Amino acid sequence: MSKPKGETVSRVGTFRAPSGRRTAPVPAPNPTAGQDWRLVDAVPEGVVPLLQVAAALAVRRDETFLRASYGLSSAQYQFLLEVHKGGEITLTTAARRLGCTKGNVTGLAARLERDGYLLRERSPLDRRLVRVRLTEKGQAIWGAREALSREHERVAHALDRDDRSRLAALLRKLLSALAGETEAGDER
Repeated sequence: MSKPKGETVSRVGTFRAPSGRRTAPVPAPNPTAGQDWRLVDAVPEGVVPLLQVAAALAVRRDETFLRASYGLSSAQYQFLLEVHKGGEITLTTAARRLGCTKGNVTGLAARLERDGYLLRERSPLDRRLVRVRLTEKGQAIWGAREALSREHERVAHALDRDDRSRLAALLRKLLSALAGETEAGDER
């Protein structure tokens, strides 16, 4: 399934009917494609689709903030944070930490170098190794973490303190269950 550039496509996955029989995948509403998030109520097992929609909206909000404030995509921002944390790292290390291919990281690095955020240098000992390090402009992006955190806090304040606390506890429980399903599913 292909998707237009810049669009997040979310899918709910395969459901088991009460009889235990599998049903076909049900697409979750995609707010980034202009679909109405309230349609989640029509999807079986509405909790996971609602989480998917909330995640898509959060990603879109972060992306909009980073582009407007810093001229960066979320992927570029995450890449810069990894380089900042690691000091000078190889593209292979960055790809592993970001969970993407070396090709993706190479493209990110090229654009970030072009825009003055980092420098790429080949290892004199092994020409296959490319190390990246931040420029002064790239170092300044570390401050974006606080600005982005303030944006997240502003959204979170739609809930009162008790609601935020309960939601965090419930999400930890759900994440634990999802991580357990993934591990069990990986063993099959």
